[in-house]
Amino acid sequence: MKIPVSDQTFKNEDIYLDFHSWFDCKFHNCNIIIERGNFDVVNCTFENCKLTAKGNAIAILKLVKLFFPELPLIE
Repeated sequence: MKIPVSDQTFKNEDIYLDFHSWFDCKFHNCNIIIERGNFDVVNCTFENCKLTAKGNAIAILKLVKLFFPELPLIE
């Protein structure tokens, strides 16, 4: 079961997306961290955020990079 989070603004924080459902949230200057890919993001905005992948998410991003080599994904 995912933890619902809605209508919140986050600034300058480490945010672990996994195991949450994010609705109408705003993220400013945050480090967005994914590991398992078990999350929902609906109608959220990300401004000047950094994406950090760990664990299984790294393998998924490498696969995406094979299909879309122009994406600026960092390994």
